[in-house]
Amino acid sequence: MDNFTWIDFYVELADKLRAYVDDRKILINKIIYIFDSINMKLPTLEK
Repeated sequence: MDNFTWIDFYVELADKLRAYVDDRKILINKIIYIFDSINMKLPTLEK
Protein backbone atom coordinates (compact mmCIF):
# COMPACT_ATOMS: atom_id res chain seq x y z
CA MET A 1 0.00 0.00 0.00
CA ASP A 2 3.02 2.31 -0.04
CA ASN A 3 2.20 3.17 -3.64
CA PHE A 4 -1.21 4.52 -2.64
CA THR A 5 -0.59 7.36 -0.22
CA TRP A 6 -4.19 8.58 -0.51
CA ILE A 7 -5.61 5.46 1.16
CA ASP A 8 -4.86 6.64 4.71
CA PHE A 9 -6.71 9.89 4.04
CA TYR A 10 -9.87 8.12 2.87
CA VAL A 11 -9.76 5.58 5.69
CA GLU A 12 -9.61 8.42 8.22
CA LEU A 13 -12.37 10.32 6.39
CA ALA A 14 -14.61 7.25 6.43
CA ASP A 15 -13.95 6.80 10.14
CA LYS A 16 -14.92 10.42 10.83
CA LEU A 17 -18.08 10.18 8.70
CA ARG A 18 -19.19 7.04 10.52
CA ALA A 19 -20.11 9.23 13.50
CA TYR A 20 -22.95 10.70 11.41
CA VAL A 21 -24.43 7.46 10.10
CA ASP A 22 -27.55 7.81 12.26
CA ASP A 23 -27.95 11.58 12.05
CA ARG A 24 -26.90 13.11 8.76
CA LYS A 25 -28.61 16.40 9.61
CA ILE A 26 -25.75 17.28 11.99
CA LEU A 27 -23.22 16.62 9.22
CA ILE A 28 -25.19 18.67 6.70
CA ASN A 29 -25.45 21.56 9.16
CA LYS A 30 -21.67 21.47 9.68
CA ILE A 31 -21.10 21.53 5.92
CA ILE A 32 -23.51 24.46 5.53
CA TYR A 33 -21.73 26.31 8.35
CA ILE A 34 -18.33 25.81 6.69
CA PHE A 35 -19.58 27.09 3.33
CA ASP A 36 -21.23 30.09 5.00
CA SER A 37 -18.11 30.93 7.00
CA ILE A 38 -15.98 31.10 3.85
CA ASN A 39 -18.69 32.97 1.89
CA MET A 40 -18.99 30.19 -0.65
CA LYS A 41 -22.24 29.08 -2.23
CA LEU A 42 -23.20 25.52 -1.34
CA PRO A 43 -23.35 23.42 -4.52
CA THR A 44 -26.68 21.72 -5.26
CA LEU A 45 -28.00 19.31 -7.85
CA GLU A 46 -30.77 21.73 -8.79
CA LYS A 47 -30.39 24.15 -11.68
